Amino acid sequence: MKLPATPSPCCVRRDLVFALAGTTLVALLGSGCSVSNFAAIGDLPGLADSDGEIVTVQSLSRVNGFRSSNQRDPLAPGRAASRAALAHARAMAASGLMRHNIRAGDDFLTRMKKADVALPAAENIASGFDEINETLLAWEVSASHRSNLLDPRFRGFGVAVATNPRSQGRPFWAMVLSG
Repeated sequence: MKLPATPSPCCVRRDLVFALAGTTLVALLGSGCSVSNFAAIGDLPGLADSDGEIVTVQSLSRVNGFRSSNQRDPLAPGRAASRAALAHARAMAASGLMRHNIRAGDDFLTRMKKADVALPAAENIASGFDEINETLLAWEVSASHRSNLLDPRFRGFGVAVATNPRSQGRPFWAMVLSG
């Protein structure tokens, strides 16, 4: 599959998978709540390696500023959400595809449960943006992504980016929001 020439965002909600690129709609349900996966800012130092980086801390101020300007409580950096975001950003970069479901049997809800992400949860994805602020802006102005960012049920989040030479070094972004 050829990647779009322009950067593009995509999102998944806890109750609906919706991709702006035209993928299939799939119902997902999630419930429950836990605070054990939240991390102090110092606990997420930008875990990075050759093919991916957690950028939760770098996006914390902008995400919470956006939520505050929309009368929403702030989110806390989430260890499980950050690692789930990194795993999915890497999977997208390795495949060269911006999708929520990269491999059969590895759908959003299954990935969140395996990663111990507190439910309900949502995921925003994007590709082609070079900077976190560009990516966050794209999510803020897209109705479905904005809805995820402002959902009052979420208390934690994680953001990551990954690249891969096989996908021409194109950045793939994933944000996981958690209950």
